[in-house]
Amino acid sequence: MFAILVEDEEETAARLNGTIVEDYGIPADSLSTNQAAIMVLFEYMIGNTDWEISMLRNVRLIRPSQSNRIMVMPYDFDFSGLVSAPYSSPSSDTGLKTVRDRFLMPSGVKPEALKRAVLVIRKSKQEIYNLCRNRYLSREASSDMILFLDTFFERIGEKDEVPQMLKMPQTD
Repeated sequence: MFAILVEDEEETAARLNGTIVEDYGIPADSLSTNQAAIMVLFEYMIGNTDWEISMLRNVRLIRPSQSNRIMVMPYDFDFSGLVSAPYSSPSSDTGLKTVRDRFLMPSGVKPEALKRAVLVIRKSKQEIYNLCRNRYLSREASSDMILFLDTFFERIGEKDEVPQMLKMPQTD
């Protein structure tokens, strides 16, 4: 049997010994900078523009009890280029025509934090690829996901900068 485990937001907050923040318009300097940068870069890596921290769209905010900095927890990735659901489309604000292209949505996270996130994600490349190579995905789906991720890792392999937009190579 195949299944997916979804943890309720209250359970997530309890596991992190924190509280849920439901305020709109949270400023970027209230966020746990490094964690938020990794989340922003993750969304960019998978080609997802269907999220927004300030509007609480497809993210949950949790304030751990031992910190005054808020953690951003993303969810709902069906509109991402990695998943590439047939009904998906990019956010109209990005100017993208397809979810297979990427648009960086930094949400106020500073470039220095994004550069540090590049290093973290670059070190995790093999683990990320291994998630795509699992027995529950078809060989075709796995290969497609890896090819999609290749464009991201090739680009961040050149330097620690993250491009604002990254278009996938056109295939015939």
